[in-house]
This record gives sequence, structure tokens and C-alpha cells, in this order.
Amino acid sequence: MKQPTLFLIVLLIAGTYTQGQENPKNQKYLYHNITEMGFLAGPISNTRPAPFTILNINGIQVHPSFAVGTGIGIEFIEETYMPVLLDLRYDLRTKKVSPFIGFQAGYNIALSKETTIYPNYLYDFGLSSIIPNPNYPYGPYHPRGGILLNPFIGFKNMFNENLGFIFSVGYRFQRMKYTTEYSNNNLQIEYHRLAIKFGFILN
Repeated sequence: MKQPTLFLIVLLIAGTYTQGQENPKNQKYLYHNITEMGFLAGPISNTRPAPFTILNINGIQVHPSFAVGTGIGIEFIEETYMPVLLDLRYDLRTKKVSPFIGFQAGYNIALSKETTIYPNYLYDFGLSSIIPNPNYPYGPYHPRGGILLNPFIGFKNMFNENLGFIFSVGYRFQRMKYTTEYSNNNLQIEYHRLAIKFGFILN
């Protein structure tokens, strides 16, 4: 737990530092809160073809088109995880309705204590991989979490100055680690998913 805990502390410090900064005109940057939810879609052959994800992001508009934030959430993949991440967004126009591009990077902290790996599913039938690849169910394993990367594109529609709707589609990559006390056969599973999300932004 040392690695994700240290990552969380760094994100919180960075977010607090950024929020306290001011622009050259001595005006505070615009704070926003984003709540987004959706699915990490994969093949229907997967044991969980569309696991649910929800994130809450607190950010600062450091430029009229660029925002930096930190996020935390909950996800139900094969086990339950708490993603902690850095969120970057760039609006392609400063209008009421605007497309944007973004990138998220962070760590998925495992909340489940034990699980059993079923390699016959191969999870995503080639879209994900198990390293090494056992040929029989193996466990119990202890989920240890892992890194996540998520570039995405989307659009937002501001109803007024304080409230807007957000929709995005992205590519989610995550690498999960599993350890066991009964052998040296620790596993690493890589997921490649289509992240489809919608939510609301509050300024």
C-alpha cells in the first residue's frame, strides 16, 4: 500500500498548491467539480463485460482552455478498486458547447482482499493478457491494484455559468497485480477497455 498511498499524498498536495495560486490579474482560478460515471466496455465473453465506474474530480481552470484536477472513485472490474488519479482537460473552444480532449493517469487501489483467477475466460480474449498465463483456476490471490492510463475525447454543454453536462469516450489501460502466499506464481493482468462516461460539471 505504500506506493498508492504516496501517490495519493502527492496528488492532494499538488491540488492544494494549484488551488492557492493566482493569475497575473490577481484573480483566483476557477474551481470546478466533475462527477462522471459510466462503463469500461469489453467483449461480452468477459466475466464482467461492462464494469461500472464512477469518479469525482476536483479541478482548477489554470487557463481558459486548460484544467488540472485530482480524482477519486470506485470501480467494479473483477474485484472492487478505488482509482486515484490526475485529470487533465483541454477545451478546443471556449463556448457554451465545446469538444475537449483529456488524459487521466493514476493508481487503482484494490479494496477486495481475495479473488480466484479463471484463465479459461482470458478476460478479454486477446484484448487483455495474464502474465504468466496459468491453464487452470488458481487462487486464492490477493489483488494489489495497479496503474491506469486513460486518454479520452468528449464534449461539454454548459447550461449556465455554474452547471454543465459532460460526455466522453476513451481508451482505458490498466495493469493489475496479484500475489499469493502459496507459491511464487504472482500474476499480472492487463486490461484494455473502452471507457464510456457521462456526468455533470459544477463551477
